[in-house]
Amino acid sequence: MTVTENTSRQYCDLIMKGGITSGVVYPKMITTLAKKYNFRNIGGASAGAIAAGVAAAAEYARIMGRSGEGVGMDGVDQLPGLFSKGILGFFQPVPRFRRLFALSRDAIALKDSSTPRGRALFKLIQQHYGRIVPLGTVAAIALTALASGALAWVLLGWSGVLNVVFLALLVSALTVFLGVAKLVRTVFEEVAKGLPENRFGICSGLTENEGEVGTGLTDWLADLLGKTAGLSTDQGPLTFRMLNRVRK
Repeated sequence: MTVTENTSRQYCDLIMKGGITSGVVYPKMITTLAKKYNFRNIGGASAGAIAAGVAAAAEYARIMGRSGEGVGMDGVDQLPGLFSKGILGFFQPVPRFRRLFALSRDAIALKDSSTPRGRALFKLIQQHYGRIVPLGTVAAIALTALASGALAWVLLGWSGVLNVVFLALLVSALTVFLGVAKLVRTVFEEVAKGLPENRFGICSGLTENEGEVGTGLTDWLADLLGKTAGLSTDQGPLTFRMLNRVRK
């Protein structure tokens, strides 16, 4: 292993907090500081942790004397463009919780909606979990009521029609009640039972929808760190052990 080091440069430590805005700003700050300093201790939280990881990978590439497109500080410099495309696609729910994830994602946007929250949320639940009463059921009840009403008119007159209308309303109310109960039970089981079974996680961090919306956060970050460190595919991912080997 060949390790190169310029001892005439000063060292500095970096600690970066979270926040998407900060994640966009940090790369330029890192590349600016890198013109004068070498980095020794680097850490962060959330988006700051991603920036810290890439900065550590870039420092590893510098020490190892590696360069190229997307390698070293060039990789750090490209981060704002990657973040500007949005990060939601990196969070991919496991198949079991796709509906719950979509519901949670869309529910966040309700704060900007002019529709009353309760009505809007109920509409979203039906959108992702199905209608309370399928249109086919509604059509069947309507046709049955119409045919029964015509027959009752012939046999019993207005009293028969009123009885049919009352019965149709009763059946409709019961159908809606059962539909609401089924919908609530489905959502409740996913939240109260499914989430604990999955350790309260919806997204694994891995690529769950390959070929649809890109890679998952963990896979994307592993590839990014390896490329920034100048590692080839057969050299495997960048590890703490590799960083410690070149740390002065």
